[in-house]
Amino acid sequence: MKNNKLIYTFLLSFFLSIFMFTENNAQNIFTGDVLLENQAQINAFGANNYTEITGNLVVKEDGNQDITDLSSLITLTKIGGLLEIHRNRSLINLNGLDNITSVENILILQNPLLTNMDGLKSITAVNGFITIESNIVLKNVSGLANVTSIGSDLKIVGNGVLRHIDGLSKIITIGGSLSIHHSDITNLDALGNIISIGGDLSIIDNRFLNYFCALSPLLDGGGLAGAYNVSGNFRNPTMAEIIADGICDPSTACFRDVLLSTQAEVDAFSCTEITRNLEIIAVDFDITDLTPLLTLTSIGGDLIVSGIQATSLNGLNNITYVGGDLWIDQNYNITNIDELSSISVIGKDIYFGTNIALLNVDGLIGIKAVNGELAFYRNNALTNIDGLQNITSISDTLLLYDNSFPNLDGLKSLKTIGADCEINRNHNLENIDGLSNLTSVGGNIYIHNNPSLTSIDGLSNLTSVGGNLRVTANTLVDRFCGLFSLLNGGGLAGTYSVSFNLTNPTMAEIIAGGSCLPSAVEVNSSEPISFELSQNYPNPFNPTTTIKYSLPYLGTENPAHPAGGFQSVKLIVYDVLGKEVAALVNELQGPGNYKVHFDGSNLSSGVYYFQLKSGDFIKTMKMILIK
Repeated sequence: MKNNKLIYTFLLSFFLSIFMFTENNAQNIFTGDVLLENQAQINAFGANNYTEITGNLVVKEDGNQDITDLSSLITLTKIGGLLEIHRNRSLINLNGLDNITSVENILILQNPLLTNMDGLKSITAVNGFITIESNIVLKNVSGLANVTSIGSDLKIVGNGVLRHIDGLSKIITIGGSLSIHHSDITNLDALGNIISIGGDLSIIDNRFLNYFCALSPLLDGGGLAGAYNVSGNFRNPTMAEIIADGICDPSTACFRDVLLSTQAEVDAFSCTEITRNLEIIAVDFDITDLTPLLTLTSIGGDLIVSGIQATSLNGLNNITYVGGDLWIDQNYNITNIDELSSISVIGKDIYFGTNIALLNVDGLIGIKAVNGELAFYRNNALTNIDGLQNITSISDTLLLYDNSFPNLDGLKSLKTIGADCEINRNHNLENIDGLSNLTSVGGNIYIHNNPSLTSIDGLSNLTSVGGNLRVTANTLVDRFCGLFSLLNGGGLAGTYSVSFNLTNPTMAEIIAGGSCLPSAVEVNSSEPISFELSQNYPNPFNPTTTIKYSLPYLGTENPAHPAGGFQSVKLIVYDVLGKEVAALVNELQGPGNYKVHFDGSNLSSGVYYFQLKSGDFIKTMKMILIK
């Protein structure tokens, strides 16, 4: 009996322990779906230390309640359904999801500040789909670095600054379709281990994508079950070309970063293309000749040339494509970059710094848009930037610091700057008239300590500045009417700061002073025999046009013109109601042929009249402004 009691006690303790263990485990499992809409909810849910959610986990901000931190969810290891991170405007990373190893589906959508997904690195397999879409500052997908298989679709779409997809390098099979659209990737190297795609392959509108070699094993092995859709990329090879035409020939392409630091390494180079970065950074300045690189035609990543002793970039003549930055720095003997003139696409920043003998940048004549920052820093001999004349937009910052060019005429086609515009310590810069077509700056404008600069007239068409405006310590600047359109139209979002210039008008004074009259009326001193007012050209116009007129010599005896042959002249622009909209000329002028430039940026489209009046002579003509 005593033994039976002992056995009973043992069995009771055993079953109680099992019950308690089961109950404790059950307490760590949340049954059902979870929706977390603010930081307080995330913190409260995390305090329960759940390890598993049987349904979906959705993290999606509600209204103005920001979600900034997922670290409270660190105990989670499994999600039975969908992991959805959606429209969280302040979320920068997914740290806190680090211990999740299993999930059915993943949706990362419209998180405007999300830069990485590294918090997902413990996930090895996804039974359903993965969608990474419209995360506008997402730079990589390294959070998927340990995923080997995806049961359904993989969709990476609309992540505008995504530069590479290295996080996909372990994926072997995709049960559905693979879509990569609208990114800044330059190559598909990370897809080289994929042997099977159960649906379609869609690679569309990746503007810098040049290298498809990694698809060769998949396509050559018949691993693509669905359709092949490739279009709108920098290069768009057919399946047959990828498999058969040598695009993927490892004997001619370098699928890695290349660093050349000695002349011997340059001499040994033999690739025709590099899918990653090329860095030519001389040790002890001993690289004197780049001609062994003449076989090179494209670079998927950055091109960096620094510290070489060569007098030219001869050897880079055949490069047509640079997927990343172009960085030319501390090359003390190079006088020009003509050898870069074949390049038509540069994927990101353009930087020229401390090239003390560089005279011009004519080799950039083929570039029409800068997809990052454009910077010229301490190029002391650089006297012109005419090679930039085809650039219409800069998506990031324009930096001009301590250079020698007297004007910015090389930027005459530039219309938009996405971030800041900084013009600083350019000692020979006399005017910024080359910015006359600039209409928008996304960030700040900073014009500082340019001792030869006399006016800000070149900004006359600028209507929008997203940040602050600072014009300081330009000791000769006394004309600010180029800021009229910006200030009068309320286009300055930030603060106005003008100080330590020759004159320092307030915003109100600039607005009251009106738009810029011509800084000088152009005159030909040959004496016409009669008054004449010519039709403006071009006509119709947008927004500038030229008006020519002639004044004859009438003699000092004429009572209407007593000042030694000088005449009182007025050239006025009126609208259709007869209201004066601009006084182009109102002064004494001598005989000659005159030319005046009229800027109608501040006027609406329509018919206008310009009238010349001098003494008894009055003539009016019509012109048409079309915007």
